[in-house]
Amino acid sequence: MLDDVVGPNEALVLADDSYRSTPVGPDGRSTSRRPNRPLKIGVIAAEFPPSHGGMQEHARGLVGCLSVDHQVFVFTGRDHDPRLSDGTATMRPVMQWQLAHDIPELERAPMDAWITLNAGLAPYSRRLAAPLFAYVHGKDFIQPWLPHPGRPVRLARHVLGEGLVRKWRRHEIGAGLRAARWVFANSEFSRGVCAGLYGLSGDRFSVVPPGVRPEFFQTSSPASDTRLRLVTISRLAANAGRKNIDGVIEAIACLKGEIDISYTVIGDGDDLARLRNLASELGVAAHVRFLGAVDTGRLIEQFACSDAFIMAVKPSKTDVEGFGMVYAEAAASGLPSIGARIGGVPEVIEDGVTGLLLEDVSAAGIAEGLRHFNRRRASFDRNVIRMKAERFSAPSCTATIAGIITSMI
Repeated sequence: MLDDVVGPNEALVLADDSYRSTPVGPDGRSTSRRPNRPLKIGVIAAEFPPSHGGMQEHARGLVGCLSVDHQVFVFTGRDHDPRLSDGTATMRPVMQWQLAHDIPELERAPMDAWITLNAGLAPYSRRLAAPLFAYVHGKDFIQPWLPHPGRPVRLARHVLGEGLVRKWRRHEIGAGLRAARWVFANSEFSRGVCAGLYGLSGDRFSVVPPGVRPEFFQTSSPASDTRLRLVTISRLAANAGRKNIDGVIEAIACLKGEIDISYTVIGDGDDLARLRNLASELGVAAHVRFLGAVDTGRLIEQFACSDAFIMAVKPSKTDVEGFGMVYAEAAASGLPSIGARIGGVPEVIEDGVTGLLLEDVSAAGIAEGLRHFNRRRASFDRNVIRMKAERFSAPSCTATIAGIITSMI
């Protein structure tokens, strides 16, 4: 799938990893000997709680941990609550995602540095005085969104079609990424694809995974059960079919009478009714339950009482799994994951140690993977999995980002 996006002859240049070992204490503060002064950091985030998703959770964790040592201001859309429940940052829901409107709003609050959390926001780097650090994920640069393009581009779309607008978007994002002081990528995979698509040097990136919030790091031992207890958390949207929840339901139907499976699906969206109907049509409705959207506490409880997290993502040319934050969240709870060997997923799941990587994500392939996992599920050590997830902790990842920013401004 990488060749479909980058091209077979484009080398993926690896960046300096020296910042990955930035030391942090248990409270998330840097223990580096280099003196750090508190910074005023503006975070520009189109995806931010209370809406749900991996990018929203990344934003929440990053802002919370940055606020330990720095003064953080979150600039987001007008539909967001101006308050954070924990009061760690100052919310500024002023963005209209139009450069002509947003730049004056941003410049009225001078910052030492800016961070954008979507590749489509990188063009702000060309208009802001303070250095901007861009974070990229996957779909945000493969199928880019940009702030409101304005009347000329809307007219061009109407007259010349969407293809021209797509090229314009990529041109603007590429120029924005080149103008940024530095680029953070959520995985080696994302760095390689983004660098190839936009003609950037890989050594202008640092790979920093999205941080998992401390509350996910729990010690738990589920009660013994002969059933294989699976859990998935995902947006249940018709346009997110690559998450392949229907493939897992079909695999459970294939194993009916062979393995006793209970499957819990957490999330909501416009595809929920179809998935419910599919489970009923396949005769496994009694084995599949849909909880809808739940809070973090309930999610952690489900991780604690399950045997595996599963999300067997299907390949897509227009939408990639750049990292897969939910696999890291499951690992923080000691829960092994079952995922596909695509995108950035192998950078989260260590095959045979923290979970199982599937080569085939058809219903039959998932069913065979579940047979394999069920035979050896007792061999997965939750303490080992939790320990290996520590490299994804939000305090550690945020300290790396903060250290790089501090050194470059």
